[in-house]
Amino acid sequence: MSVRDRAWAPVQAIRAVGPLAGLSTETVRAALVGLHAADPTARLLSRLDIAGWRWAAPPAPEFTARLDSLLLDVDPAEPATVDSVVRRLLPVVPGDRAMVLAVHGNYLAARISHGVGDGRVVNRLLLDLLLTATQPQPAAPRTPGTRAALARAVAWHFRRHPAALAAAARVALPPPAPVGTAISWASRLAYSSARSPADGLRRLREWRDAHLPGVTTASIVFAAASSALRQAGLCPYRPGVVILIDARRYLPPGSTVDGNFSWGQYLVPTDPEDPRAIDTVLRAELASGRALLMLALRDARAALLPRSAAAPSTVGPVPGPDLSLSHLGRLDGYAELPWTGAHEGHRFVCVPPPAGPAGITFSLSEMSGALHVTAAFHGSTFPQAAVDRAVELVATRPVDLVMAAPRPGLPRSS
Repeated sequence: MSVRDRAWAPVQAIRAVGPLAGLSTETVRAALVGLHAADPTARLLSRLDIAGWRWAAPPAPEFTARLDSLLLDVDPAEPATVDSVVRRLLPVVPGDRAMVLAVHGNYLAARISHGVGDGRVVNRLLLDLLLTATQPQPAAPRTPGTRAALARAVAWHFRRHPAALAAAARVALPPPAPVGTAISWASRLAYSSARSPADGLRRLREWRDAHLPGVTTASIVFAAASSALRQAGLCPYRPGVVILIDARRYLPPGSTVDGNFSWGQYLVPTDPEDPRAIDTVLRAELASGRALLMLALRDARAALLPRSAAAPSTVGPVPGPDLSLSHLGRLDGYAELPWTGAHEGHRFVCVPPPAGPAGITFSLSEMSGALHVTAAFHGSTFPQAAVDRAVELVATRPVDLVMAAPRPGLPRSS
């Protein structure tokens, strides 16, 4: 196991999809058997040996015996929804399982170790599993990723942009946490999810083209998330936000990476609720290539001090949430799945690990023209109702959120 993947192996994220025709416990079980036969060494299906920092690929008989522990049922008395499969996995302790699945009706959720890979890798692997489970087709083995990918990316980017090295070396650090009396605290993973109307992204882009040409839709939604938390009474107390950067953009053409190749960087826009301010700092961040240096530093630190998933038992004052933002991009391949029912009921939920007791992490995805929004947090820190309100606002009213305050060049919301 690579040093980078070791650091993330104890951490899991949950993804849930549905409703899909042809999805059942039996078809998913058959898909897992087929995927194992095609690639017996696949990380997703291997035993996660954290003590030895390796992937232990089970032979076919052992894998068959493990299937019942990988594939969980949901109480049949509970209505089948995307939330029913997510809730089934929230309290699960994965142990040596790199992946644990829950199937209920036409919905599937997967709790996957970050040691398997970052969001791009996991989204692709989950799509492969769903396609194999719902559409008769043979599973194909994966080709390995580019060797020494980080070194290649560093050489490729900074050789072409040597002046960027100085900017990359300047790192904004979040302010220290407030000092105060510690109180007892227990981890309780919670989430909230919502989706836009079917034409939500089209209308958002039309407004962007009219009022903020050149600004990405991701920057608009990121700004909307900051505004939504404030309107829900959960104003972030830090001046900046953490935004996930996919470092694959710095690789030479034709390169691929399995595992983890993304970095969450703390950025300080002049106004975290203004899409233009978000877009400015984000473009400067991408141009610098700082994510590559941070990945290298993270590797060095992980080699000396592996990451622990243990949650603290006490916390200090929490004046507000630490906001993290992750845009998973367009899930184009998921449109090929055999969805059932009205488009408005199609769901993709991603529950990433919140960044500590005060963390609220927004995960944003685009699928079939709709924006899918999930926020992960600790229910022992923040009230569910307030996060629910913020998520619903981001999913359904992002334009109203960024127009809520007067800003030069932007109309006010009515």
